[in-house]
Amino acid sequence: MTDENNKEKVYKFIELSSCNMCGCSLKEAKFIGHRLNRSQGLNPRGKKGIAITVWRCKSCGLVYSNPMPVPESLQDHYSGITGSEYTLSDIWSEGIFKRQLITANRLLKSSNQIKALDIGSGHGHCLKSLVQAGYDAYGIEGSEVFYKETIKIHPELSDRITCIELENAFYEDNTFDFITFGAVLEHLYDPRESLEKALNWLKPGGIIHLEVPNANWLISILVDKFYQLSGTTFTTRVSPMHSPFHIYEFTLKSLIECGEQIGFKIKEFKYFDDYVPYFPVLLQKIIKKLMKKTSSCLQLEVWLEKI
Repeated sequence: MTDENNKEKVYKFIELSSCNMCGCSLKEAKFIGHRLNRSQGLNPRGKKGIAITVWRCKSCGLVYSNPMPVPESLQDHYSGITGSEYTLSDIWSEGIFKRQLITANRLLKSSNQIKALDIGSGHGHCLKSLVQAGYDAYGIEGSEVFYKETIKIHPELSDRITCIELENAFYEDNTFDFITFGAVLEHLYDPRESLEKALNWLKPGGIIHLEVPNANWLISILVDKFYQLSGTTFTTRVSPMHSPFHIYEFTLKSLIECGEQIGFKIKEFKYFDDYVPYFPVLLQKIIKKLMKKTSSCLQLEVWLEKI
């Protein structure tokens, strides 16, 4: 099955049986709406496309589609993420990942050189920042497109980055002090298994850094309400078949419950990025304040400790 923007992709649809984060049965999941395999805008009525059903776990709040559309090849998925709508900046600056490095150094409290892994290195800027900060850092990148461009932009990283999907990557247990996913976990078909894999690679007391889409983002809630008032069953949640190829949206509770089951605890978290599309400029200041006050910003950043 193909869509108009990715005609080379052929999808299979996999029926899920449990929540990927908390493991609860999906029989009690809440139906959120239908999502097209293309941009919907504020008026999706009449637009042609393949519609998938989107659900929310009543226990932990994880948002996902069921059945799950999965391309025949993982590389098809990763190459879709790096399609023509994405541009790679060749400009690195000292400010990139600086805030995260300050937090990582504080949480790790290590006097030795920190060994780090950047999962989903993308354009390589985060990996370079880790190396510049004195970390013994390495990266894996699932997209051949990003990998080739990264080597062009940062040839000095060629011996530190590997082109391989996380699903196929292997490291010895207890190898790394610090692992960062950045904006990666929402693109992976099995985030729970990915976290388990990363935990095995992490030393006891090590730290994992995540930045994921917030399932309680205020703008999504308002747009979905607008769709409902318009008499449609559409939702703006997730986009597994088109840009930005988000497969999941997370809540803090979903990560807490997952951690209790697979062996990590939340050290710190914050909500950030007060991006406000669609709304008039005069309303944006009010909405941004409301998002910060109600923890309903676009992104959720979480720091996990292996236990």
